Amino acid sequence: MKHHQIGPDFSILVAEKQSSARKLFSDTFKQLGYENVQVIDTLKTVLSYLEAKPESWIICSLDLNEEVNAFQVLKLITTEPRFFKARLSLMFDETEFEMTPMAFSMGATSWHPKDYRPDAVKETFKTFLEQWNDPASIEAKVTSNYLHAALEKTDARQDILSLYKSMSDSFPQDPYFVSKLAIAQFDASLPQEGEETIGLAKLMNAADWQILAEKYLTKGTEPKGRIKTGKIAIIEPDISDFTILKSKFEEFSDAEVHHFVDGAKAWDALAKDASFKLIFMEWKIPVLNGPALVQRIRGGIHKFTPIVLLSTKLQKSDLSLLNELGVGDVLPKPIQTKEFLSTLVSMMGEVKNPQLYRNLECLMLRNLHEGKIEEAERTLRRIWSNTNFSDGHKNYAAALFSYQRKKFSESCERARLSFVRGGDQLKSINLLGQALMRLEDYQGAVKCFRKAQEFSPKNLSRLCAICEAEEELGNDGSSDEALAEASRIDSGNNQVVSLEVKSAINDGNIALAQDLFKHAGDHAHLVAELNNSGVAYIRTGSFDEGIRFYEKTLQSIPETGVEWRMKVSYNLALAYARQNKLDAAYDLLSGLTLDLEIPVAEKIKNLVTRLKRNLKEGSPFALMASESSAPKADTPAVESPWEGSESTKDFGDIPKAEVLGELQAGDRGCYLIFKCTSQQIAKISSYIKEIPQFKSGSEAS
Repeated sequence: MKHHQIGPDFSILVAEKQSSARKLFSDTFKQLGYENVQVIDTLKTVLSYLEAKPESWIICSLDLNEEVNAFQVLKLITTEPRFFKARLSLMFDETEFEMTPMAFSMGATSWHPKDYRPDAVKETFKTFLEQWNDPASIEAKVTSNYLHAALEKTDARQDILSLYKSMSDSFPQDPYFVSKLAIAQFDASLPQEGEETIGLAKLMNAADWQILAEKYLTKGTEPKGRIKTGKIAIIEPDISDFTILKSKFEEFSDAEVHHFVDGAKAWDALAKDASFKLIFMEWKIPVLNGPALVQRIRGGIHKFTPIVLLSTKLQKSDLSLLNELGVGDVLPKPIQTKEFLSTLVSMMGEVKNPQLYRNLECLMLRNLHEGKIEEAERTLRRIWSNTNFSDGHKNYAAALFSYQRKKFSESCERARLSFVRGGDQLKSINLLGQALMRLEDYQGAVKCFRKAQEFSPKNLSRLCAICEAEEELGNDGSSDEALAEASRIDSGNNQVVSLEVKSAINDGNIALAQDLFKHAGDHAHLVAELNNSGVAYIRTGSFDEGIRFYEKTLQSIPETGVEWRMKVSYNLALAYARQNKLDAAYDLLSGLTLDLEIPVAEKIKNLVTRLKRNLKEGSPFALMASESSAPKADTPAVESPWEGSESTKDFGDIPKAEVLGELQAGDRGCYLIFKCTSQQIAKISSYIKEIPQFKSGSEAS
């Protein structure tokens, strides 16, 4: 994670009471090439400068007895977004080192001794700037080194151990923190844990693992590290390849390995068991092939489970499909230990703390899928604040967020911006098509989908969307062609089966619909899709078509499908009631066999009671808010993504790169990573007062 370099044009604010020291700091930084240096007497005065230049490096003492102290300023620059680019370094004397844990936990950048000799001041800040501005370094590494040095001065071994436990958890792919944790474990008299961590450092190919082994382990001891993985599915028809892979998991991890020789057997297990943490699969597999299996996996309970492909036989169109489905890791055969370990370490590190764009995107979608809106928003902010990501990728993430929040007009605009600003063009076009579909611009949706299909022709979800959009446009031949192509790829896919059942119902072929329903693998998904189709008719005012569709759907469901018959009957009764066919609604529900364990049973009972009352009183039926269909959305004027100019439209609830709501762990040194003990917090609680007053952006300017 890159940080802001402190270049020659960076504003430096030094708070120092002694006039001689102020001159020393001014002269020193000018010698180091910095001209924009302000030397001031108090932190209160520093705040007035900070308001004008938020991107500043503040150097000060703790000043605990002053009107404004360093802890208050730290609180300000870690909670007020306008000051997030500011950094604060502390000048310490020997009596103040007990304050370092709290200072760094609150976001301090570095500490420096109060040795005000010219050579000493120049050397300490020259060293810091070299470390800080090193392109290969990260802020957390520099900051943790300074905290470690301060903790060593008070022999705070448990704090050092806590520091590197937290750092290795926050940066699980960085072997530097693993090595540091091993040293801390031995220093804290935890040799068994230290030996295991050296073994992990070896697996991660840490540069110093051999040095650590020679220093801390008995001569001849081979450190054994194990990567925590959990339950693994390996889908591999070649027994020799499986045996090699299994042996590597057994040697280097705690994996519980489950083997499947074909796609169908794998799907039987994966469709029902959510406890698998990783999926390793060959692309060329029998019965249910790779493209079909991956899309079933992504449409089921393993929508976000990491997948690694074991193949080198991939075509360009395969890579495009895998990119769309969030499969980014390929382990080439024959499997080599180095590549295996690199892939596994990277995968598990990204699971614990994602850093790559595609994994952050996946995390945001997972949070949205689980209804964790605030967590999703925080992840979106992380994406927007990362200078490594293109503006196109940021807009695509915002488009996804808007789409999942049912803000389809915004999603359209952001998807188009993603296309023209360097985002993934295939995914941008596809998302634009999805949003247009929801806005009932079927012609625009088809144009986007067919363009995307040129690059990734095996995408089943998109073929199904083309089928539905063409049907809405009255192009039955094109609709049938898209469905036939999807069926050729995987006739057992939930979406394909849903469309085939829907098509049979619309054609009045109840016998075919019953047969398809009987052999469908996921009745819940199928009924949900059919319900959605019925709701779409009702929502657009096509009540007669909606009622006929529900009636035929009910005829298609086997008598044994009690839950599904209840759900469809409830929606059909609502459709009858909206048309004031209260007798038909009442007769349908009152004659229904209810399973009271099914949640919809309570809704049915309540609806029967209301219908009975309406019939008795001769009063009209009134829908409750939860039963009303959403109004039809307006279709925006959205240009094709590969045509036209960029829009200047701005959406207030989508974060910009420079506007963040809050810092995340890893954004500011040890802040939100290193935790202080309750005793340490108590020692300085009286110094942490309210955030000092500061001017708003408009007042400051």
